Amino acid sequence: MAIDAPAVCAAFGLPERGATLEPYAWSSARTWRLTTGDGGRFIVKRVPPGRETELAAAMAFEQDAIAAGIPAPSPVRPPDPAVGCAARLADGTLGRVSEWVDGRPIGPGDDLADWLGATLARLHRLRPLATAEPDVYGIFRPADWAGWHDEGRTQGRPWAGVLGERLADLAAATEWVAGAFARAGDYVFTHRDLEP
Repeated sequence: MAIDAPAVCAAFGLPERGATLEPYAWSSARTWRLTTGDGGRFIVKRVPPGRETELAAAMAFEQDAIAAGIPAPSPVRPPDPAVGCAARLADGTLGRVSEWVDGRPIGPGDDLADWLGATLARLHRLRPLATAEPDVYGIFRPADWAGWHDEGRTQGRPWAGVLGERLADLAAATEWVAGAFARAGDYVFTHRDLEP
């Protein structure tokens, strides 16, 4: 993907002159730090192809959280949105921009349990659910793991041996997680980007 600072600024109505874009992270989606010529700082996130419906639901939930007073980075609303607060960039990819929030590394003495628990409790009051939907990640069946093990062994993958040794552990863990999830009964919509 070849995006540049002026293309992002143009799509989101931000000042283009003197803007810079530097890679930030690439986990579930690629991100960059955008600095505009007037000193504004933002995070730019590329939306993976095929995730438009999921993104629209996530942005609506994010707006509900912000409206409920839960601190979150403010999204930049583009002049011509494609989905929610996301816009099509010049190269056709879908992106979103939010204000940059400075953080700090978590240290060994930091106890985040009260903050995390209270924040999750507030988030989970927003949308209680009758069933566990949508099932975005799913739980892989033991047969799936066995199939991947066979493929890995056939391809000579270095992880195949360890996976083969742990297939029984994966089956037991899968049964435990699936059972606990089925018994929970009080499902909620949540935000999966719970990161420092």
